[in-house]
Amino acid sequence: MKARHSLRGAIDLLFSRGSATAETYTRLVLKCVRANDVAAAKRLQSHMDLHSFQPTKTFVHNRILQLYAKYGNLADARNLFDKMPKRDIYSWNSMLSAYAKSGSLEELGTMFDQMPSRDLVSYNTVIAGAVANGCLSKALEAFVKMQEEGLEPSEHTFVSMLQACTRLLNFRIGKQIHGRVVVRNLEGNAFLLNALIDMYAKCSGIDQARWLFDWLVDKDVVSWNLMIFRYLKNGQPEKCIDLFRAMQASGLKPDQVAVSNVISAYFQTGNIVEAKKEFDGIKEKDKICWTTMIVGYAQVGREEDALILFAPKEECTRACINLLVALRGKPCRRLWRSQEEINLPIKVVTEISVLPDGQ
Repeated sequence: MKARHSLRGAIDLLFSRGSATAETYTRLVLKCVRANDVAAAKRLQSHMDLHSFQPTKTFVHNRILQLYAKYGNLADARNLFDKMPKRDIYSWNSMLSAYAKSGSLEELGTMFDQMPSRDLVSYNTVIAGAVANGCLSKALEAFVKMQEEGLEPSEHTFVSMLQACTRLLNFRIGKQIHGRVVVRNLEGNAFLLNALIDMYAKCSGIDQARWLFDWLVDKDVVSWNLMIFRYLKNGQPEKCIDLFRAMQASGLKPDQVAVSNVISAYFQTGNIVEAKKEFDGIKEKDKICWTTMIVGYAQVGREEDALILFAPKEECTRACINLLVALRGKPCRRLWRSQEEINLPIKVVTEISVLPDGQ
């Protein structure tokens, strides 16, 4: 915070003194980037515009552009991009990133088509942006096109494409990508292996995913969480619980995602005692944990206990409402009895009061 005040003070000083040298602008721009201070960067840019400063190289403008793109300041990024007397591949890629992060896929495609040249970063940005925004066919098109232009996919490319294959249930292309990962000896990349595990679990079969998981030497929390979650989604709560215990035995501490999944698994097996024990063992409970516990109680027919036990907690206000939505079709009015007895937060009382009887 002190550094940020110092930076903004230095920029204020510029306005009182007039124009500045390229060296001064460069130094201050780098400070803005290190501090992730978009407001300071905008003010510094306005000083450059005020004094008609035009850098001889693209470095200064590119760093500001990258900062705008990083934090989704699309309008500011485009404004600066249009003003730049010179642009290079970094300038174009920064704009691609800004459009991708904002979900502006039409503008992303237009910008991509207008580029005088493209590199691996350009394609990775378009592919990742398309996958993140659900345009999976566009991701596949870009993947094919980059190779037609002679560009070799990177680990980041493969991860994005595996995510697309997982969502499209396209095991054929997913398996081809796995083959290329093996040929290029990229199997040491945990991020990439996790994407492969998820693809196999969703597209081919949980057993193949487990084989790959067991083969992975340096499993991280994400690896364990993926397999635990996939067992849960596959209707195999016992294996989910066994793997959770194996995670603990490995010396790796499960995070709240893993614990929430194993709580759901215990509820699926009807073991409410163990589910409650895992929940009680969480020191700092987040909304996911509260919601998991409440929905679990609802699944085993203990809706009233869920409301009585958790409704007074501020953390579970949304979870309580989610429970009521999940119970649509049941005579929920009798579950609430009275606000005084169950002590529902006022927000919950307000929202459920608009539901008609029988919902």
